[in-house]
Amino acid sequence: MVVIAGFLGLAPKSQIEDLNNRINYLEQGIPFGAYFPVAGGVYSLKGSGIGTTDTSITLVSFKQPVSEIELTMADFGSIGYATIDPGTSKKEFISFMGITQATTSDQAILTGVSRGLQFTHPYTASSSLAQSHSGGAKLIISNPPQHYEQYANLSRSQTITGDWTFSATNTPQYNATPTFLGDTLEFATIDYVNEVATSGAANAYFGTTGLIELATTSQLIAGTATGSTGAYLVAPNLFFNQTSSAANLVPVTKSNGDIDIGFMPLNVGWTFTGNVTSTGLTSLATTTFTVIPTLPASDPTSDNQAVRKAYVDAGDAAIQNKVRVYASSSNQAIENATNTQIIFDQESFDLFGEFTTTTSRFIATTTGYYLVTAQVKWAATTTDAKNYNLYLVKNCTSTSNLGEDIIIYKAYVSSGTTEQSVNFADIISLTAGDWLEVYVYQDSGTTQTITAGSNHTYFSVARLK
Repeated sequence: MVVIAGFLGLAPKSQIEDLNNRINYLEQGIPFGAYFPVAGGVYSLKGSGIGTTDTSITLVSFKQPVSEIELTMADFGSIGYATIDPGTSKKEFISFMGITQATTSDQAILTGVSRGLQFTHPYTASSSLAQSHSGGAKLIISNPPQHYEQYANLSRSQTITGDWTFSATNTPQYNATPTFLGDTLEFATIDYVNEVATSGAANAYFGTTGLIELATTSQLIAGTATGSTGAYLVAPNLFFNQTSSAANLVPVTKSNGDIDIGFMPLNVGWTFTGNVTSTGLTSLATTTFTVIPTLPASDPTSDNQAVRKAYVDAGDAAIQNKVRVYASSSNQAIENATNTQIIFDQESFDLFGEFTTTTSRFIATTTGYYLVTAQVKWAATTTDAKNYNLYLVKNCTSTSNLGEDIIIYKAYVSSGTTEQSVNFADIISLTAGDWLEVYVYQDSGTTQTITAGSNHTYFSVARLK
């Protein structure tokens, strides 16, 4: 299309050639870090100009001289350099990384601008050198010191990031025979290469290529450093394998990074002085731990798995919270119309030390649900028609408000004079620190007697969960 336009006289020939060159250049691709010098004209800042921190600059136009073809970053490479207000007290060096040409006007915007490039080494940007520039200020494509930093400097140490190609008839060379420092990246002279080739290679050493000697089985086992030739010993590939055998002396990890279990002597004792974390199944025969092992925070799923202390404690707590007490001494006298606490002075068992015989009080050490049972046996009496009441009270601080603390109530009306037993059984909820006591009440009009004995008058508490 460009060639046809030129043929028809729609565009100058110079513009056609320039555009064709750009198309060819873009098809080849711009190498990263490429830099191309550009000879431009004198350009003007558009609008009100720029402040000291602006990183984009709008120009009235940005074109090549003569041809008036718009400049793009393809002309500069990856970076371009310019000077604003040259020859004035506001002179400022800048660099830019992008060019945006307007589609409906000659306006162009420089983007990725670094401001206040220093006039002296190290030529980096300095905010103190950034100037404000008014609209209409001049901008030229220039060759500040940063421009020359893109080229090799014979008197300075530099790193070449591009490719340098030397002609076959002009190869690089030293000005005299060098003294090599042992750096493997040094350029070798042809004399050095020829000398090595004709006189034999040196023994290999760390960081240096040379002769080696293959180790035998006995040398590998003994850890011998050098062989009979004086060269360092190296293990042959035949000693390396993923599976264990008499010939496979050097273990090689599998594709998942694991070492085959055959390399581990499982029939001997192991001593671990540090932490050992096992993520798989570990079966132990007879093992003595000098340090208490730490298990994962999960409960076992089979009978042969190890368990944590917390798991055992939880099981023990379920077992230990069991109490049974009874009245064992003389029969207890119960006055008429009086709430009286039953004295349990003997323990059948108290696995968690929760009952105190001196106060006849059970104090829960663990929050949970409890099965409570109690029985009192009233002795025979001559009084007929009487009420025998049995109470379980919780956290009672005074018998004056006993009714508010009763959680289990059992009433029995006797119409005879023989021995009578009153009992209850129920499940209640307790919080650690709650206490329980057993009370009775009778209104026979005279003092009655509670019969002592393990199977007559007793109280039991068992935690269910």
